Amino acid sequence: MPKLTTSVMFGILWLCSICWWPLTSMGAGLADIDDQYEEVDPPQATATPGKIEVLEVFWYACPVCNRFRPYMALYTQTKPPYVALSRMPAMMALSMRPHAQAFYTGLSLKALDRTHEKMYDAIHKNGKKMTAREEIRELFVAQGVESTEFDKHYKSFSVDAQIRRATNLTEAYGITGTPSVIVNGKYLTSPQHAGGFEAMMMVIDVLVEEERKRIGL
Repeated sequence: MPKLTTSVMFGILWLCSICWWPLTSMGAGLADIDDQYEEVDPPQATATPGKIEVLEVFWYACPVCNRFRPYMALYTQTKPPYVALSRMPAMMALSMRPHAQAFYTGLSLKALDRTHEKMYDAIHKNGKKMTAREEIRELFVAQGVESTEFDKHYKSFSVDAQIRRATNLTEAYGITGTPSVIVNGKYLTSPQHAGGFEAMMMVIDVLVEEERKRIGL
């Protein structure tokens, strides 16, 4: 059986996506998705005032997160202009720290466009754990990052502070699994809540629309 190319995969996801958007345009509201999301209590401040934040909470080692990647990649291309999309590594356990450290090191080095997807591939395609600094450094160097720059950022105060913030927010949001998506600091949904990836994207659309109407964007 021939492999799907990236363009074909996105074409399939696009066909699926046209099933999500009519529900929003037809006026679906919170009552229609009542059992497919949770409210964050208390709501958390967002980093994007003036826009609706859609925050993907992920873990590089999570196989469901790996399968969810194409959906978020498509959403990045099709999201409304008043939506600010961001990511946060989950920190539900100390064992998740190396992957959070890799993410924030990439962010600090402005190299996420080169390292984020490669981290997933190293784990899920190449069977690596990517928990040792040496193998994370090797991946970054292969993507054009100087070894000394990697070491400086990897152990920096700013990266450590962002990991501590992610730990606090993981608890504040009530994250118990990945992937999860937080809409505007107020709502949480996931494939488990929504009943699959396509349903999850529909739920995100409805929650975003509710926030858009509330804010008046």
